[in-house]
Amino acid sequence: MLIMRKYICFIIIVLIGYFCNKGLEPPRHAPTGFSGVIRYQGTWFNDVQVNKLIASKVYRTFRNINEILFLVLETDSIDVHPSLSLQDNLPINVDSTLYTFQLPAGEYLYIAVVQAIGDPLNPSNWKVVGVYSDNPEWTPKRLLVADHVMQKNIDITVDFNNLPPQPFDTSLVR
Repeated sequence: MLIMRKYICFIIIVLIGYFCNKGLEPPRHAPTGFSGVIRYQGTWFNDVQVNKLIASKVYRTFRNINEILFLVLETDSIDVHPSLSLQDNLPINVDSTLYTFQLPAGEYLYIAVVQAIGDPLNPSNWKVVGVYSDNPEWTPKRLLVADHVMQKNIDITVDFNNLPPQPFDTSLVR
C-alpha cells in the first residue's frame, strides 16, 4: 500500500512537471492594433518624400496642419505607422501594400494615409490622400481597437484622382 502511494505521488509529480513546463511565465498576449491593405489608384504624385498611416482619436476640422502636427508630436491623440521618423515609410510608387499597425487599444475616429509631397519639414506639403471609409464622400469610419486583438481587413483606398477632403482649412495653406 505504501509503495502504491509513492508510485501515485511520483506519477502526479511527473504529470505536473510535464504539463507545467513553463512555470509561472505570464501568458503571452496577442498584439493590439489593426492590419489590412492600402490600394493605390491613379498616378502617384511626383516627389512624394514620406508615406505614412495615421490613426487619430480626434476628428474635426483644424485651422491648419500645424494643429495636427502638434497633436502628433506632443500628445497621444494620433499614432503614426511605421514611425515618426521621416526615413521610415510605407512603400512609395507601388500598387498596394500590406500593413500591420500596432497601437494602444481605444476608439479611433480617423484613419488615413498621409504623404509629404516635397520637403516634409514644410507643413504645407502634407496631404491626406486616403481615408478608412466605406462611402464615396470619404466620411471617416470609426474603429474600436480592443486590447490584445489584431483586427484584420482594415483596407484603405488611395485614389490620386479623387482625394478626400483635408481635415484642415486648406484656404490657409500657402
